[in-house]
Amino acid sequence: IKRGEQTSDTHIDFSVSTVIERAGLIGRRDASITLGHSNPPRWQLKCIAANIASVVIETMLDIESQTEGISFSNYKLAHARCTEMLREGGSQLYSSSHHSYPIFHIEELVTMACSASAATSNHSEIPSVQISGVRILISLFHAFGRELDFATNDGTYVLQQFSSQIISAVKHALQSESSHKDTASGHEFHRLFAVGCEALFVMLRYGFITDSIAMKRLLKPVLLSAEEVPFSSYPNTGENIFHSLSSKSVDIIDDPRTYPLFRISKLSFTAKVSVASELGQIDQTSASMVSDNLETHIIVPTAVHAAASAIDGFLLHTSKSNSDDESRSTAENFTGLTFENRSNLDDTVEYEIIKSWPTFAAYAVKSLLASIAKSSSDDDVEPSSKEWLRKLYPIACSGLRRAISGTERQGNSNPTKLHESETVALCIYSLRCFVMEKDIVNYDVFCPHELIDIVHLLTKSIIFSYLGLSDTASGSQYESFSDSRGDNLDLLLNQSCMLIEDICRNIETLPVKSTVLTRLVLEPLAAVQEHQITMTNDNIFIICSFLRSSQSLLKNYPAKEKATLEKSLVELTLSISKDAHDDIIEKINSTCSSLLKSCCEQTCMSDQEWGLVAAYTASNGLWDAWTTLSSTLPLTVLITSSIKAVTNSLAELKRSSNHTRALVALRMALQSVSNNDPCLICFALQHVGCEVLQLLRVYSLRINPGKYFDENRITVCAESVKVNMIAFQYLNTASMEENGFVSFLSALFDVLVEAISFNGLPNHPSGKNGADETIGRMCAQFFVYVARTTPAMFKSTLTVMSVERRSVLEAAVRADMGGYAAPKNDPAKKRLNLKGFVR
Repeated sequence: IKRGEQTSDTHIDFSVSTVIERAGLIGRRDASITLGHSNPPRWQLKCIAANIASVVIETMLDIESQTEGISFSNYKLAHARCTEMLREGGSQLYSSSHHSYPIFHIEELVTMACSASAATSNHSEIPSVQISGVRILISLFHAFGRELDFATNDGTYVLQQFSSQIISAVKHALQSESSHKDTASGHEFHRLFAVGCEALFVMLRYGFITDSIAMKRLLKPVLLSAEEVPFSSYPNTGENIFHSLSSKSVDIIDDPRTYPLFRISKLSFTAKVSVASELGQIDQTSASMVSDNLETHIIVPTAVHAAASAIDGFLLHTSKSNSDDESRSTAENFTGLTFENRSNLDDTVEYEIIKSWPTFAAYAVKSLLASIAKSSSDDDVEPSSKEWLRKLYPIACSGLRRAISGTERQGNSNPTKLHESETVALCIYSLRCFVMEKDIVNYDVFCPHELIDIVHLLTKSIIFSYLGLSDTASGSQYESFSDSRGDNLDLLLNQSCMLIEDICRNIETLPVKSTVLTRLVLEPLAAVQEHQITMTNDNIFIICSFLRSSQSLLKNYPAKEKATLEKSLVELTLSISKDAHDDIIEKINSTCSSLLKSCCEQTCMSDQEWGLVAAYTASNGLWDAWTTLSSTLPLTVLITSSIKAVTNSLAELKRSSNHTRALVALRMALQSVSNNDPCLICFALQHVGCEVLQLLRVYSLRINPGKYFDENRITVCAESVKVNMIAFQYLNTASMEENGFVSFLSALFDVLVEAISFNGLPNHPSGKNGADETIGRMCAQFFVYVARTTPAMFKSTLTVMSVERRSVLEAAVRADMGGYAAPKNDPAKKRLNLKGFVR
């Protein structure tokens, strides 16, 4: 609805549905102005209108990604916002704040796109309009591909209700390879096929196609055949293998400058699906449906053709970026592996090769390395595959550098300008494949300083930029990627962190100095420790990744400097664990515990130093770290050095959230000790026994309820009973006087009887507020265990108990041994009224 437009329709019942209806009316009214000059509309007008629609949708997506609180594609948010606008605008139908949202017109948008995708004139195909229609479908998937259907509310996506129309439109575009032979304007059908392949990939990426039969029909014209991708070795100097790596049409009327789009589009589709599956951008169900239809014997030839296209695309892009006159003149006469002369390529073909070269490179590296790993030693293809890999490695490194440095961004009007974050991410993935499979190929491509420089670039230019750390030196040389948004930014950050992890994990066999790499890895972690970075859900995966990298470096660090690194990592781990808030504690605890365990297993620190660490963890409530120490350090060192801190933590009754984790950690440590050093159990329980018994009484009777109290209540009671069970088992095996044993059981039984009286038993409720029969049951089970294990001590303890407490105990034992049967309530027999029989 136009802003500021007035109306006299004050009688209209104004609602969201009215806004939607009026938006459609006004759209048709405004279009009638143009249709008044061209009715019926000519195909050129349809083409321009479709292009405008696609641009508008993509522009709205950019606005949505850059502005918080705005959603054009989510139905619930759009409906709520529209309702709010109506409330604020009052009864004025065309208020300046009233407008509709695209999600309300999804049916009209899909119908328009599908209609344009099959546009004809006088029974003749109009590929220009069809291309524009398919591009609208691609934009609609970007906008609504992840939106659930608000009408059905059954987990299906909103676009799936139009699946038959959309699949038919895309299938029509993919059949253009056969349709172009019937017309002289074959070059337009080449472009239509290319955009159809792009649409099919987008549909797979959003999980749109679930029917395997429909998938097989769509894939049939897209998958490459053995005739299209014959295997070829990398050419020697002066050798020309152009004819085996290129594609030519045998049709005289076909356009030779655009015909390569058929093979390039198919190759690009195969490469994108394979790489996207590895990167987690496509669900495995969709990826498996594609892989099941691929012929395994052409995987290596396809990878070879992808490698050749990647090399050509990179060189084309490099020559296009150079600004000097000599480079321009050389570029015009450029000869590639897949084309004889650059002048023979249409701009669309050249753009597709340049745009897809990072994907081609990633697919070729992954596939060739996998084929070498599976091949036998006498395989003739293996040497050729290794040679292709030797050519791809410098391209991946150079492409990564150029994308980060911003060289390829010169000239914003350049139509071949790539999305830098995706280019960098795919180059990083290619390098990861080389690093992870370094033993497969015996190549000397790794330069001693190359990988360190790359890690430095990624850390300074991407990761630090995202984390908000200022670095003027790197900022002046490299453009910040912090303004990248959406899936590309997540992919870039993930691959950057994973490459650093892979290098650190394989540092023993790589020409990289661990001391230099350690400084780069620890720099972001030091920033976290110094509170220059605030840990959030958005950046926690980066911090965890660098913690894992530092763990790998520690295992292979020089012995002379390992002690210093170990102490730094222990301090860092404890600092991060302490500063982590509740929202991220679960995400980072396992990583910190793993790093701390690595430090303990091959430690250079003394027992005294580790004792201080144990006391620190107990004092600050870092019980996951304390548990990790208990599983690796000598328990004598752990318990003796931290028992006072553990006792103090258990004695603080107001810290309910701390009691559960403290008791669990203590119980696990005592269970580990029980068979090895019984005296250590005695030492520990002498310090904490009173506090544990106090917690059992407080939680079972709900004496001091507060925040987190009730949700931790059963766990605290259960762990307290288990700790007392350990104490009972120790006393039962130790040579102890009967009076001491009876005194312990008497004090414990008193607390357990109180707990049963308050909470009741299953089928025997107490009726008190806050009672929990589960707690009563675990207390009764403890009585039965003691009675069966040491009947003499059990009887002796009963003799010192009061009559009331003893009766509760005996009833609990009988109930537990009887399976907590419900009491029988027989109805009273009705008395016979003899007067009723008197006549």
